[in-house]
Amino acid sequence: MNSKIIGIVGAKSSGVNMAITVAKANHSVLIYDPNPVLLQQVTSRVRKVMEKWQQRNLLTPKEANLLVERICPVSTIKSLSSADAIFETGSESLEKKKELFKSLDEFSPESIILVSTSAFISVTTLASVCFFKKRVIGMQIHHQSSMASLIELSQGMDTSREVLKQSIELGRSLAKEVVICYDMPGLIVHRVSRNFFGEALRIFEEGTASMLEIDAFMRQAGGFHLGPFELLDCLGIDKTYISDLELYNAFFQEPRFRPTHLMKTLFESGYYGKKSGRGFYDYSINEAAPRMAIQQSEQEAARKFFQNHYISLFMVKQAVFARIIAMLVNEALFCVQENVSSEGDVDLAMKYGMSFPKGPIEWGREIGFDKIASVLNALYNEFRDDRYRPAPLLKIYQ
Repeated sequence: MNSKIIGIVGAKSSGVNMAITVAKANHSVLIYDPNPVLLQQVTSRVRKVMEKWQQRNLLTPKEANLLVERICPVSTIKSLSSADAIFETGSESLEKKKELFKSLDEFSPESIILVSTSAFISVTTLASVCFFKKRVIGMQIHHQSSMASLIELSQGMDTSREVLKQSIELGRSLAKEVVICYDMPGLIVHRVSRNFFGEALRIFEEGTASMLEIDAFMRQAGGFHLGPFELLDCLGIDKTYISDLELYNAFFQEPRFRPTHLMKTLFESGYYGKKSGRGFYDYSINEAAPRMAIQQSEQEAARKFFQNHYISLFMVKQAVFARIIAMLVNEALFCVQENVSSEGDVDLAMKYGMSFPKGPIEWGREIGFDKIASVLNALYNEFRDDRYRPAPLLKIYQ
């Protein structure tokens, strides 16, 4: 697509990262923040990122300079009125976001698309304070290394087809894949991934397997690049725990999204993962998480576990892989059933947003939805916890 002018409100980390993503796609950026100190630091912070990228041979010096030149800090929010789209990257406070969107709607031309980057605040709710409701849409950008790998587009009740079409084109210029979601809390990636982490945490807390063993089973038996605990330490336990609470409350304390005591303890202790030097693992000596290997026979037993006839899954180490995969598949089917997104987009979202080796629906078809249901039913019978209740769609797919 042709180069666009993109406005960004917010010059904290998320805003600067957004500016870099947009500029890397050859678009021009106007970035505003009411805090003049943050605004003055934008260019130097972008240059620091460019220096790191050059050290990793991701950009040439010329490309880095061109990218920096595309990002222009502006001192007034009304300076964004010349943009083609305006992204907000600020507070997760509903009232503050509504106030901002109302202001943007009042001074900007109708043709400008207004974009929320929140995965938890409703696009429809933000559009409700705008006169031109049809131009409001949501975009969640996910990164792998320096690349934007996925954009989740969330359309509200009033989002027009034309705005959706333009947003898809813009999204495809920024990321490898674009998926379309209905306006629901957590969209796809935040929602489905909570079961990857949540079931791993419960397996550990009940004493079935250690963190090292759980990570090893998911890497070696499942083909995941990182195990659940390694990945949580990379993502940041502080951000993940806050997202857990938001999702849990947004779904009115749905048991599938119930946070764990261990996550709460780490969060309150300031053990946020790699960035703080300690999370589930200790990084004070080695920057990499410790790893263990499981025997080939254990890997095979874990992969074949779905074929077993079992009465109990409690304290069965070989069931780690089956339990986590079953929960991923189940949540993916809840998403499809509730019209959050299509089967194909759910799979794409998890592969490109979380680097999963396969999509959950793909796992379900390969393993057999009847076997997924058997694991979930066995877990429910064992623990009598509603988090294990099968999605109604699972019965249809069997």
